[in-house]
Amino acid sequence: MIYADNAATTQMGEAAINAMTACMRDTWGNPSSLYGLGQRAKEALEDAREQGVKKNQDAEVTLHLPEKAYAGWEAGNVLAGFDEADLATLFIVSKVTVVKRESEPADPDVDATVSVALSQAPKCPRCWNHDASIGTDGHHAELCARCAAVLGE
Repeated sequence: MIYADNAATTQMGEAAINAMTACMRDTWGNPSSLYGLGQRAKEALEDAREQGVKKNQDAEVTLHLPEKAYAGWEAGNVLAGFDEADLATLFIVSKVTVVKRESEPADPDVDATVSVALSQAPKCPRCWNHDASIGTDGHHAELCARCAAVLGE
């Protein structure tokens, strides 16, 4: 028998350590909390449930960063080492998009805002993620590119 689950015994990667350290230093939030960022995260998730997002994989998340943080994202300093696909994997959602916030919120303490939408893309039957490339020219008819590559199809 091969034991493949090493989640609890594998050393954390450098990119994960850097991102986690930056998050703990610069931005933090708990969806169960009573303070600003945590409440915004909780409200976005609750609103998404009302829109029909029943599972995380049904969701597309947009992170709206203020201008300074967005410039840091483009330069690779904010969430260092992670691209949008990595964030989607970490958040266990189908898609993450990082954008520059168009307007400043009424609350000056708001660093970032989050919006969640129900994905309209086809769903991969293997991983349950939604992906707009499924069934398009050059892609597998039913699987997302990641699952097709894993299966060698």
